[in-house]
Amino acid sequence: MFPVKGQMLSLQGPREALKRVIFGPGTYMVPREDGLIVVGAISERDAGFAEGLTPDGQKQLQRGITALLPVATSWPPMERWWGFRPCTPDEGPLLGPGPLPGLWLACGHHRNGVLLAAMTAELTASSVLGVPLSPENDALLNSFHWSRF
Repeated sequence: MFPVKGQMLSLQGPREALKRVIFGPGTYMVPREDGLIVVGAISERDAGFAEGLTPDGQKQLQRGITALLPVATSWPPMERWWGFRPCTPDEGPLLGPGPLPGLWLACGHHRNGVLLAAMTAELTASSVLGVPLSPENDALLNSFHWSRF
C-alpha cells in the first residue's frame, strides 16, 4: 500500500441550492442539509507523505466547481482540508485473512472507503466469525485477497 494525497473544500451555498450529489470528471459536489457543499476530491498519487494544501490542488477543485455548477464559484469557502488515502496498485482494497495467523485485512480502499464501508464490515465480520458466505460474497472477498499482488 502507498499514500494518495487528497484535497477537498466546502462552500456555503444557499439552503437547498443543491438537492443531490453531482459528479463530473475528477470532481463531485455533495450537499448537506444546512447548505454546506462538500467539493472533492483531488488525488495526488506522487505526493508521497507531503503534507498540506497546494495551490494547484485548490485550483483544480475551483475548476471542477466552475465546470459542474458555475453559480457556486460565488459562494464563500468555509473549510479546506487534506489527507492521505491508503491505496493499492489496482486501487482495490485488501480484504480477508492476511499473511500472518490472526491478521485480518480491511484496508486500502483509496477513494471508495465511505462507499465500501458497509460491505467491507459485513464481509470481514462474517469471515472473522466463521459465518458461511454466499458464493457471490465469497468470490468478492477472494478477489480482494492480499495474494493478488
